[in-house]
Amino acid sequence: HHWVENKPHLFFFATEDDSATLLRRFSQLIQQAAGKTIDPAFSYPDWESALRALIPLASSSRFVVVIDEFPRLVAAYPPITSYLQMVWDMALQHTQIFLILTGSLLSVMRRELLAADSPLYLRHTWPFELKPLTVSDLPAFFPGYSADALIETYAIFGGLPYYLISIDPAADLLTNIRHHVLSPTGSLLNEIPLQLHLELQGMDVRLYMRVLQAIAKGAHTRTVAEGMRIVSLDGAAQGTLEFFSETSQKILGSLQIYSDTDLEVERNRRPFFSSSEEPYSVRLKMTAGQVRILSSGDDTRLLRIDLVTPQGLVRMQEGSYQIAVDPNKTEVQVRAGQAELSAYNDTAQQIAQGETTQITTEEIISTTTPPGQKSLQVNQSETAQIAAGQIITLPTTLGQNWIVNGTFKAPVSDVWAAGPAENVVFPGEVSYVDGGEQQVAQFSEWNANGHSDIGITQIIDRKLDGVDSLVLQMDVKILFQSLPGAGQQASEYPVRAEIDFTDSNNKEIKWGYGFYQRELTPADPFPPPTDNESGRVIRVQQGEWYTFESEDLIQLWKNRGITLARVNSIRIYASGHNYQSMVREVYLLAR
Repeated sequence: HHWVENKPHLFFFATEDDSATLLRRFSQLIQQAAGKTIDPAFSYPDWESALRALIPLASSSRFVVVIDEFPRLVAAYPPITSYLQMVWDMALQHTQIFLILTGSLLSVMRRELLAADSPLYLRHTWPFELKPLTVSDLPAFFPGYSADALIETYAIFGGLPYYLISIDPAADLLTNIRHHVLSPTGSLLNEIPLQLHLELQGMDVRLYMRVLQAIAKGAHTRTVAEGMRIVSLDGAAQGTLEFFSETSQKILGSLQIYSDTDLEVERNRRPFFSSSEEPYSVRLKMTAGQVRILSSGDDTRLLRIDLVTPQGLVRMQEGSYQIAVDPNKTEVQVRAGQAELSAYNDTAQQIAQGETTQITTEEIISTTTPPGQKSLQVNQSETAQIAAGQIITLPTTLGQNWIVNGTFKAPVSDVWAAGPAENVVFPGEVSYVDGGEQQVAQFSEWNANGHSDIGITQIIDRKLDGVDSLVLQMDVKILFQSLPGAGQQASEYPVRAEIDFTDSNNKEIKWGYGFYQRELTPADPFPPPTDNESGRVIRVQQGEWYTFESEDLIQLWKNRGITLARVNSIRIYASGHNYQSMVREVYLLAR
């Protein structure tokens, strides 16, 4: 404010008021700057008129307009950036106006002024972000503190002047924390949730508070040891827990952890003697949520994973499993391999105590079991539940998989045809490589000077008569992506799965899911990746496996008034310029 005092100017401070109140105040400041008598009731009819009223003020000489706390004006009247763009492009840029937009809510300032999809994108002359003070500035606030105390204070309170002047320089750090942060009357007690609310508008702040609480309780490392608890928050991104061999560093197995999951690592052991034939052993305790388990082992021994739930024990060796746990039941889906379920003894059991029921696709066999528990073997493509001490087989829950060799075991080329799309100048490369636990399909291109494409296609040719649900499942990992977002046309993804359908009117329909990891920056001249009529978009973390499950595709199109009649084919491909990506465990489940 001091900088403009001796210059022709208008300084408007946006308060937390409604649009009409802000417009009236802004209008009266314009009248004052124009030397007119101020009518307390005067207001321009709309924001466009008010912005156009600035034109004569700067028509012949420099005139400074400052709009402070611009995010509050955006909150009161979101179209303001569009009107400002229009008036700027048509008139204001041709005057001698010096327009300054300031704000302390950085996320809004970046979104409204610097983002590629903002109406004001690239119309600024100079973006300047006022940085916090550094630790070298703190002696002026705390002249009596030692160097160690200054560093500790900066680690807690940072470099915002408001925080630094709020605490007592005569008191030590712990006293200031107790009085100003932890005390119910402390001036900074609510500062953390307040800042989260301001920066994460529209999001659940409780999620991020729980992350901070976990860090405060000692969750400082990504290495998971015995006794460590892992809590995946509601709405959070997926996480992956991998088990490695200490000697070969080969991945023995992995856990894909979904949101709202609570589990503990009870045991993570290898046999003491290398000559032992016992498997690697991992024991987990899971009280809620959903996990995807891949178990393999290495050249010397298998990996056995035991999962303890409130209802029983699930024992898994080499294979692929999906497990969901809630207070009432444990549901196990076996995609590959074999799992053994043991339920705790309970009066509500359906299977007689003292017996084991082994279920295959053809028969049920009963044998003797130790007293106090009952067991069930669940085979590939079967599903079972443990509920209140009883085991219930659900053979149709998982559904029939219409993808052949979605695990890419050799030979692959008999069911998957590899190749680029038509008229591609720079075709990429498909290879089937060891992904640690199993084979994966890898797409790569490193030398393209333009658009590249490569993919694999499988003919499915299945009618949808009698099918109520159709769901695509697959794991995706993106290692490198040169183009940000989805490229110039928002259509180039390092991984995309596209399914070709025919509807009941014999019309071809293509629907897909595009995955990317590199976000757009304000300097990128590309449109943002968005859902559209041809599919959905998912952003994943670089270098991390992401387990994807689509919505029900039959219901999706039924909601649009279209009945799908046939699945023709699926193509999984990568496109862009240069990229490296992988997929594994591809399923198209028909129920």
